[in-house]
Amino acid sequence: APRERPPTDTDGWAAARIAWDETTARAVPATAAARPRPRLRWIALVLGAVLALVAVGLAVWTPSAGTPPAVDPSSPEQVAQRYRALGADLVRAVLRCSALTPDPGETERVSCDFGGLTVQLVGYDSTGRLRAHRDAALAPGQDSARSASTTGAGAAFAMDEAVGGGSTVYWDVESPRPVSATVTAARPLAEVLDFYDERRSTAVQRPEMPGAAFASPALWDLASTVVDGGRGQCEPTARDKYFSGVVEQVACTFPNGVLGDFGRFVDSRAVTFYRTSTASADYTVPGTVRTGSWNDFDDPADSQAQLIEYVLAADGDSYLYYDRRETLCFGLLYHPDHSQDRLKEFFVSQGLEQ
Repeated sequence: APRERPPTDTDGWAAARIAWDETTARAVPATAAARPRPRLRWIALVLGAVLALVAVGLAVWTPSAGTPPAVDPSSPEQVAQRYRALGADLVRAVLRCSALTPDPGETERVSCDFGGLTVQLVGYDSTGRLRAHRDAALAPGQDSARSASTTGAGAAFAMDEAVGGGSTVYWDVESPRPVSATVTAARPLAEVLDFYDERRSTAVQRPEMPGAAFASPALWDLASTVVDGGRGQCEPTARDKYFSGVVEQVACTFPNGVLGDFGRFVDSRAVTFYRTSTASADYTVPGTVRTGSWNDFDDPADSQAQLIEYVLAADGDSYLYYDRRETLCFGLLYHPDHSQDRLKEFFVSQGLEQ
């Protein structure tokens, strides 16, 4: 009989492989699909391992969509939360905030820029630290023209304006944690107080600004002793209403009938002109002119602080003029019925000669 040809791969058989069938105890051919080739299995294992590593890498380096961004403690929103006890609108219209290095006893220090105004926010490690800082903050500055402060239950407020300009407003609270805010600016105090009022702080009721009728701190500094001591009522007046060559004028009345005008000259030449014309024999009653220094009686020739007393020839009233050249400010007191001595007594009683 003719021999059958051996099975080939084209028949779907593995030509040289025999599988043993223990059930029938006979040899049977095994298909190629029954046992994968070793090389293909190795490739599959390697490919699977690579895919697993890629998956792990993606899990490590690619953030999931639900991961929240990192919180910036200097963001206005975060600053507002931590210091909300200082004002409901503390960071209203803020441009940016940045962290500063805190001093010993401080937990943090943050500076917020409002465009021309800077607020320093400070957290303290204890109420005692805050109170120690408060004592210094409530004291008037060395060159203070006007200042006021108040304290309440666990809170305080202070304002200060220098003679040469520059204002500071400070406020703090002790609870829920000890914090303070300080605003400094080369601006009039009235503007800084407007900024403070916009923050809507309710910890304490702030006092009124001293000498609110006086825009210039230097002019208020010259007038304050007379006005405060004499309980004067003042209001600003239009330029050149009573005096020419001045940039600010304020008119005051006193309970005893004394009238006062205060002003700020445009320059030092105007100071010289008014000193000369005030003491001129053309306008004064002969023998009534008295000159000296109101600031330093040991130095009556003090050129910075001029005092001139006289009786005006036009109306016969007593006048007392005083100025300070370095600040370009002057005051003029007069009364229709007071003698020169009585008007001088009123001036001295306010402590100007002490």
